[in-house]
Amino acid sequence: MCMVQLPPALPMNDVPGMPSSGVRSALRDRYGIEAALGNFGDSGNFIRLSHAVYSTTADFERLRDAVLELTEEAQA
Repeated sequence: MCMVQLPPALPMNDVPGMPSSGVRSALRDRYGIEAALGNFGDSGNFIRLSHAVYSTTADFERLRDAVLELTEEAQA
């Protein structure tokens, strides 16, 4: 398991325990990806990656592509 910093240009409006229109909801609803997110103040926003025997390279590539797409949309 590890934490990976999200792009600074990706705004995270997520509130723990509250469904929202934030990054976590977009990942779940639009891309079928369930992920834990965290805000660490000045250090930035992070996503937790958990690798298991059933995880594939394609899973992590799909997450990467989803984060990049959400970041591009936020900048538009």
